[in-house]
Amino acid sequence: MKNSERMLVASLKRYADRTGTELQLLSGDWIAALSRNGRRHLVMGYDLGLNGSAAARVANDKGASFDVLKSAGVAALEHRVFLHPRYLDFMPDDGNWPGLLRTFDEFGRDAVLKDNEGTGGMEVFRVRSLTELEQRAHQLFQISRSIALAPFVCIEDETRFVMFEETCVLAYAKQRPSVTGDGRRTLGELVASAAMPFDNPGRSLTSIPTAGETIPLQWRHNLGLGARAVTVDPASEANSTLLALARRAMDTLTLRFASIDVVRVGGQPMVLEANSGVMLEVASHSDFGGAALADQIYHRALDLAFADMRPDATYARPIVPATQ
Repeated sequence: MKNSERMLVASLKRYADRTGTELQLLSGDWIAALSRNGRRHLVMGYDLGLNGSAAARVANDKGASFDVLKSAGVAALEHRVFLHPRYLDFMPDDGNWPGLLRTFDEFGRDAVLKDNEGTGGMEVFRVRSLTELEQRAHQLFQISRSIALAPFVCIEDETRFVMFEETCVLAYAKQRPSVTGDGRRTLGELVASAAMPFDNPGRSLTSIPTAGETIPLQWRHNLGLGARAVTVDPASEANSTLLALARRAMDTLTLRFASIDVVRVGGQPMVLEANSGVMLEVASHSDFGGAALADQIYHRALDLAFADMRPDATYARPIVPATQ
């Protein structure tokens, strides 16, 4: 296997060998066609094709996810969407800018601007001035058909739940890289000694953290930006409330297989986002599982996909009570 081969692609190959499934990789391995017993199933990117098309699109649209979750009373971090100017027919008569300004003011002029359908923490910017807002909005519209503005909040912790319907098959906390104060050195000196990138605008590099104080080096929790995945017990007392929220999000968004990111803000859990494509590239290499973990999760999804193709197959979604 080449070092550059995605974990999912390698897992698909092992699945094909194990089950006698014909595997055809297309479009630079970004699309996989699996055939068995005269039946064909498609995988695109990290979406294994278990979710309905509308559910998948809603889940991958941050603004749409928030609207659907809010309508069902599910706590979620607000994301407001602004379309690329090419979609003038679907925009307010006064365009994007007045709405962006009003929303920015409502969010206390401290907000996060991002690609509305982006993943992995890429193209996500904290903006705290009108010039930053304008600059980043123009930058994002070069690559995005829609952008989302969310209020900046101090996230205490973030946990990802990989879910098959109401069942959690993997839960891990995203631990940001950090430095610990000694009461003597400045934050800048601590960062320099750690030799790691620093992007935490809320802290001055000239400040002196108190002895034992932990300072995250990043304001984001993304694994691709240095955070570490640490497995947690989803049924533990500390995580049971978060898991219940992830279950409600799965049910509300009518998802079968997805990952739900749940954060705590001011001690209160809320859904940050949902992903219909389940990526295990970084997580499986952190401190657990590796290829065996990827196979356990991806192969189960593919088994379900082929089981659903049986003429007698039935599927009914369990309803998760709001009080659970």
